[in-house]
Amino acid sequence: MTNDQIVKWQCDKCGEDVAGSEGYLSVDMPAVNLAERARQEREIHPDTPGPRGLELTPDTTGQPQKVQWRVYHSACDPDSASMSYSIDVADVAAVSRILAWTLHFMDTKNWIRHTDWTSFVRGRTGVDLREERT
Repeated sequence: MTNDQIVKWQCDKCGEDVAGSEGYLSVDMPAVNLAERARQEREIHPDTPGPRGLELTPDTTGQPQKVQWRVYHSACDPDSASMSYSIDVADVAAVSRILAWTLHFMDTKNWIRHTDWTSFVRGRTGVDLREERT
């Protein structure tokens, strides 16, 4: 890959650009764990509601919504003390680095399927191979 697109990340709180070590992408791991428990419960008992405390709103398929990734400046994160999985913006400043992280997730992080990583990346980068395959 010779022409690597640079990605501009915007903070979900203030809307300003986030670059270098100013911030990170993050996902709420307790919510991801809850989504995983709900999936397991649906497999065991498909006709019963999810576990108590499941705050994810079901969509029309009856599946919990995916846990959303967010982008924040370090100073803007409304819940900086939470148990989040975070990636420094500097580590995903180029599309090739996002691809590297995606492959890492696919190889090692089963929980990624409970997040909106794919749509998050599409929406934030404008990169969508579905359109390029036609």
